[in-house]
Amino acid sequence: MNDYSFWQVDIIENDQKGPHIWYTFRLERINREAFREAIYPATQDTLPLRNYVLCSEAVQDIIVRRNVPVTGLRLGLCRFKGFPDWHEVFLLDNRRQDND
Repeated sequence: MNDYSFWQVDIIENDQKGPHIWYTFRLERINREAFREAIYPATQDTLPLRNYVLCSEAVQDIIVRRNVPVTGLRLGLCRFKGFPDWHEVFLLDNRRQDND
């Protein structure tokens, strides 16, 4: 597991213990093992072993809307403890593929 915590990060102002923090914890804990129970999972070797950034579907939508030069690779739909429904998880990649 990682040696850091998002506990003191305010995702929404004055929300240090709310659902946004817990959602971030769930997203942070995703690893290759988590995709065994996912719907439409990417292959396990798609997720790097370290130095990677994951985001939720909501963040991916913002990235697309604002035309941020980052690619979001769909990793699959996962269940997060304490949250209803399935949640789509993306691997962010900022390597640009220039065709020039």
